[in-house]
Amino acid sequence: MSNDVLLKSNSPLEVAQRKNQVFEYHKQGLTQSTIADILGISTGTVGRYLKAELEVLAEQNVTLMESARDVELSRLDDLQASLWKDALGGKLATVDRVIRIIERRCKLLGLDKPTQVEHAIGDAFAELVAKANEGRVIQSETEAIEARTAAATESETET
Repeated sequence: MSNDVLLKSNSPLEVAQRKNQVFEYHKQGLTQSTIADILGISTGTVGRYLKAELEVLAEQNVTLMESARDVELSRLDDLQASLWKDALGGKLATVDRVIRIIERRCKLLGLDKPTQVEHAIGDAFAELVAKANEGRVIQSETEAIEARTAAATESETET
């Protein structure tokens, strides 16, 4: 069997080989349609293989990120433990370092996420703007009526 063209088969080994080949072709930039033509499988199958592989990669990334975060948290724990006694003893520079370590830990753990602000202020502001615009419209209309009235009055006095 050629390395470039894998015929459709249901044996687990050949399915695994086909999945690997689909992903390799995808990494090379081939379209799903082209991959399907090369391997003699449907574009739907190509899409399912790619989706499954990308999900596996996403899970691996999450695991790697969790591991990296755990390592960093451990380092921060060690640093804080080494500075803790001096910080409690009142050494201000050490207190500042411990606070920075705590802040970094909170950031890594997502504890410092911003809080959602209600849109009540924005809604109230929008209402004020709308009222102000209405006032301008009313004022403009009033000025227009006054101008027409003045013009009409002038024309009546001229006649």
